[in-house]
Amino acid sequence: MKFKALALALLAAIPGFISAATADCSEDVLFKFFPKGFVLEVLEAHNVPQDKADNIAETLYQADQEVFQLITSKANAMDPNPLEEVSAEKERAKLFRDSLTQVFTAAMEDNGVDDPKEIQAMLDEVQQMRMERFVQCQKEGRLPQKKNN
Repeated sequence: MKFKALALALLAAIPGFISAATADCSEDVLFKFFPKGFVLEVLEAHNVPQDKADNIAETLYQADQEVFQLITSKANAMDPNPLEEVSAEKERAKLFRDSLTQVFTAAMEDNGVDDPKEIQAMLDEVQQMRMERFVQCQKEGRLPQKKNN
């Protein structure tokens, strides 16, 4: 399954509401697991020092491939593989959530943020922002077009 299909499956697994703000509907925002702008906004709201926030945001921005590999590895170890089994929606959603949590938590802890409840709240906020933006862009007909390679 391709990266964008995995990202879309993740977005479908997380509930959300429509954002009222003017939206950046670029692939960089819609198809990254941890868009920098969203991460920085959430970290600032949680009073994470700017130098740590910048490092966390960059680490997470670069972690997309790691998340993808983690999801694929975990899925391949499962029987049936939830990425291949159409009826495995709950397992697929849990797999995505667990993998995102693992990568997000590692980046936070590496930068001195170690309160599990706060880490979870921040991850939830970033994912909520992603979902809201995706829904907004979809309603406005501004989803990036698939490139033919």
